[in-house]
Amino acid sequence: RTGPTIEPANDIFLYLNVDDTFLLNGNPTREAWVTMEYWDGGTAAFTLNYDAGPGFPAETFKGAETGNRTDTGTWKTFTWHLTDASFNNREQGTADLRIGDSDTGDDNDLYISKVTVSTVDPAGPPPTTVVKGDVTGDGKVAITDVVTGLRIVAGLLTATADQLKAGDFNGNGKLDISEVIQILRVVAGLATF
Repeated sequence: RTGPTIEPANDIFLYLNVDDTFLLNGNPTREAWVTMEYWDGGTAAFTLNYDAGPGFPAETFKGAETGNRTDTGTWKTFTWHLTDASFNNREQGTADLRIGDSDTGDDNDLYISKVTVSTVDPAGPPPTTVVKGDVTGDGKVAITDVVTGLRIVAGLLTATADQLKAGDFNGNGKLDISEVIQILRVVAGLATF
């Protein structure tokens, strides 16, 4: 709960720190989605401020889009999309971001159930899991992956993005014969990934 009872100017923010093993200093990405689940009571606005990194001095949050409550009396979600998140633990109390309530009175405080930070768009399709060597996409590495890999190498099939993720071990952007041989060695029990 945000919302002041004493000294309103000093008590309108919820400060949050993102785990450094998840996102720190823009690594592994500067793109993040912050989703807040909140009680839609009252009509006040809410804000998100965050650490955008070296371009902003320490203890200076960058403002994100402002959201507005519409007094529906229901739980709602609001998502901010950040393209320059840094999260360097540089803000007040080593915070990475803060959510603010523009209603500084005691009425219609902002009640928050949950705040999540993701590096994948929560509104998008779930990411697919690609198994190394599984060129066919059936969840296992088998002789069919070798046959499909050979067909791709021979130019009889065009590799999909997932097939490249599964079979391009050397990172050259294509599936080549050495990688198909590696898959065959794994199928034969002579090697592992």
